[in-house]
Amino acid sequence: MRASLLSGLTLFAVSCATPAPQPRTNEPPLSPRHNTKPFSGDLTYYSVPTGREMCGYECSGLFAAVHPSWFTVLSIPEKSYPDDPICGKKILAWTTKGSVTLEACGMCEHCTNAADLDVSPASFSLLGDVAERRMEMEWRWL
Repeated sequence: MRASLLSGLTLFAVSCATPAPQPRTNEPPLSPRHNTKPFSGDLTYYSVPTGREMCGYECSGLFAAVHPSWFTVLSIPEKSYPDDPICGKKILAWTTKGSVTLEACGMCEHCTNAADLDVSPASFSLLGDVAERRMEMEWRWL
């Protein structure tokens, strides 16, 4: 009887100490829908693509490619990138030289940090000297 009571209390204590499972979502931990705080990262630029970007359309003007972790469709096999809510989302990026509003339309596969952005040369020139090729910046989702 005593062993039975002890094992019952142990089972009760373990079940109380185990956290309840959290619901799964299709949004990454840094979802733009929930984050308007500024991020600090590296800014780089790349040549304007000649074909379609990850979002399924040609990027033109002031655009940015974002870290893969921002794309939610990576975890939804039946969806494609153009369906991703990140596509077309606006970003405000700034440095000590100035600021620019960008459109997210691509994936930056070489970005090592979720706060890094890869932008068009036109966008980069509004924020710094293109001869630098890489600089620190801050940005946030609009």
